[in-house]
Amino acid sequence: MTRQGKPPTALVCVLAGAGLLLFAGPAQAETVCFFSGGTRSGNSYTIGPRIDSGKKFNLKDSLSMSAWVRVSPDITTVKPFGSSNYGAAIASQGFFGAETGFGIAAWKFDTADMSDDGIGFQVRVKSGNPTIVSYRHLDETIFTAGEWHHYLLVRDKAEGKVRYYVDGSLVNEQDCPATWDLTPSRNFAIAFNPAGPGGSFCGHIADIALWDVALGAADAELLPLIGPKNMSEAPVAFFPLDEGAGNTVHEVVANTAHDATGTLQWEEDASFFRALPC
Repeated sequence: MTRQGKPPTALVCVLAGAGLLLFAGPAQAETVCFFSGGTRSGNSYTIGPRIDSGKKFNLKDSLSMSAWVRVSPDITTVKPFGSSNYGAAIASQGFFGAETGFGIAAWKFDTADMSDDGIGFQVRVKSGNPTIVSYRHLDETIFTAGEWHHYLLVRDKAEGKVRYYVDGSLVNEQDCPATWDLTPSRNFAIAFNPAGPGGSFCGHIADIALWDVALGAADAELLPLIGPKNMSEAPVAFFPLDEGAGNTVHEVVANTAHDATGTLQWEEDASFFRALPC
């Protein structure tokens, strides 16, 4: 489900009973948010444009988080100091700095060796054995191809599992203790992680959504097609990141506004459609 280049058509869907009918229709450019990443002056690294929601979403048990992401090649040019991994959080609520929480991040844009580059996740607690479940989906072109990908992280407490989906397909499943209480110790944040070290994300992000349930495989396959608003399980939080102007983004479920630190950039992207218009 990689999206690159300008398609001549977009898909249109019609829900008919339990079925999903697809038709071709005219493509439309979508508004997306671009985060320009951190900056460096000598040995000083400055966190770039970012959003701190000021809120800790109650996702201590089962949870799901999804986002559309297109990494900019520029992420490799300004790396933070003090790390051999050069992680840059995309969306998170804790997890870096040994904080309780979870997140999705870009990792390993540290050398010319691209074999270990990827987008991955962490789910973790402060103490215990183990304290962390993590995975990085390797993609040698992730920081150079300029392609959109859809990521979904699921913590299924009842089954004691964490699952990670890329473009609607399961790429990783691991055991995750059902005893873990993921009551957050940090606010939910976009394009950086306030819990500890790491760089600023550089690239495009759209449609960040959070659920307080574990979405299943069928949901994971459907979500990239129809978008969070059209899912049978409504999200508890949804940041479309489609404002198109200004420095404020909106979480539309609770109808709250969140000012960014740094300057957001907005683009009309004809290579991306956020959902099939149902």
